[in-house]
Amino acid sequence: LLKETLYLSGGFRADRSSNNAFSNQFYYYPRASASYRITHLPWSLDELKLRFAIGRSGNEPLFGQRYTQFLGANIGGLPTIETGTGAQVSASDLHPEIQTEIETGFDLSAFAGRAALEFSVYQKTITDLLVTSSLANSTGYGVRILNGGSARTRGLEVALRVEPVLTRQVEWNSTTTLAGDRSLVLSLTVPPFLAPGFGTLFGAFPEQQGKSLTQIIGNDTLANGTGVVRPVGDANPNFRMGFNNTVRIGRFHLSSLVDWNEGGTVINLSRYLWDAARNSPDCNVVAPAPNPTGESVCVRRQRTFSSQTRNYMENGTFVKVRELSLSYSVPVSVQSKLGLQRFSSATLTFSGRNLWAFTGYS
Repeated sequence: LLKETLYLSGGFRADRSSNNAFSNQFYYYPRASASYRITHLPWSLDELKLRFAIGRSGNEPLFGQRYTQFLGANIGGLPTIETGTGAQVSASDLHPEIQTEIETGFDLSAFAGRAALEFSVYQKTITDLLVTSSLANSTGYGVRILNGGSARTRGLEVALRVEPVLTRQVEWNSTTTLAGDRSLVLSLTVPPFLAPGFGTLFGAFPEQQGKSLTQIIGNDTLANGTGVVRPVGDANPNFRMGFNNTVRIGRFHLSSLVDWNEGGTVINLSRYLWDAARNSPDCNVVAPAPNPTGESVCVRRQRTFSSQTRNYMENGTFVKVRELSLSYSVPVSVQSKLGLQRFSSATLTFSGRNLWAFTGYS
């Protein structure tokens, strides 16, 4: 539209499922997007494209959430069925979670396409969360599956592509990406609960109104020796970056991909198991005083673990060389000598993946 400057798109889908309480009811998920190109720009700018999109999707209940699974049993030789321990029953109006996402941003190119910047921010809001609530044992069931609560994730994504060198013999392309997000539980119609896992001993993920979806709570000890359960970390990184570079010099091509993950708490279960078997390197190192029994560092770490979840929690920051490759484009004259004259081209490549990692994670 408007001389190829305005682009509009839209659509919708309708789903229904027997996993919903009302299996014949359709749930509608519309979407729409728009972009506008600005081509008459000053300096060396080529084009600016403004973007906006909004869409909705659904997450249907699982079979085991909608239907109660019964177990076979017998009483006095008579065949019966029973719900079993912790059996689930669904709410009478069980329906999908609804996710609505809004995204906006821009694409900017400059210097005849040798530089480009992409910037996007987004917000995902999930309503009618599928959650569980406890039931009295007298009902014959352990929990009820229902819709209740909402959560939100906000994030940004940035990509910068540049071509610093461009000649007949030398060419360099570089792309840098940056991404990060934060989540929040907006509301819950049930009391706060823990996601399935090991519990607070190894760190747990609580679903709690006003808190991050990725926060970790665990056992901790106050200065006066009192044991408490409180936040001890967050699994979500502060940000993630990627660096992709390709350099061509004559017939040689060198490419690399490096990832940088900054922050994020990691629970090191491997270290816990090594300590349990006394295989950790510091099992041969005497722990600092006071140490009347002469215990090692790993023994002390495991002995105090039940009251200090942080003993096995570490910073997840790392920089990794994901890919590195060197290629050589074989000349036609060499191809003929090698009996490859029937091929239009031949390339010899040496490559490696996950070659190096730089991290404080043990």
